[in-house]
Amino acid sequence: MSGLLVACISDAASLIGVPTEMAKHFLQRRQKELQEIILQEVRDGDFSRVNQDDILSIVYRLLNDINEGVGKNNIRLLARLILGMNNKEQLSSSRFHHFNTILSELSYEQIQFLAEIVKAYKDPMTSIAISKQHRELFGIIKLAPADVFAVKKAVSKTKGSAVLLSLLGTGFFETFNPDIYPYKLSVLFKEFMDLVGIWDDVAKWERD
Repeated sequence: MSGLLVACISDAASLIGVPTEMAKHFLQRRQKELQEIILQEVRDGDFSRVNQDDILSIVYRLLNDINEGVGKNNIRLLARLILGMNNKEQLSSSRFHHFNTILSELSYEQIQFLAEIVKAYKDPMTSIAISKQHRELFGIIKLAPADVFAVKKAVSKTKGSAVLLSLLGTGFFETFNPDIYPYKLSVLFKEFMDLVGIWDDVAKWERD
């Protein structure tokens, strides 16, 4: 019932004041873009169990984002987050807005970098490649090696050390042992990674 989201987009759009015909045309075009993204990403998601006030609040936030120039890739990622939260019966406006604040501000390079981290995290070779010494250390401190080495691998592949540093304020990373690697994935990032679910094509997205 993704049509419920589309209907809410129209309702939310009607709440935005339109001062001129030019502005009205701009907002209508943005509204249509959001509807297309929602229909493409959410498809047949059943949102009948979600409070409609929550849905309207979420859609209003998305519409506001896209009107303010937030990239389509950001909106696509947010749409997948909505679907994942809904599938896990965790969709609410307050929970969504927590992630929305982070995701709406991501640059194209940051989104690509996060996609590479997910790919590295899920790659069994990430753990296999870890030395025996590091395996023993991780075993002692009860930390999954991929929490650190997925970050290291993504930085190495994309030469993204500057991108990583620009993401430290998101809460997606935590500091770690500088003798091994300074950063590891946070619980928040792994929760986000799991909620989005579909990551295979994100690294192939084109720049807006």
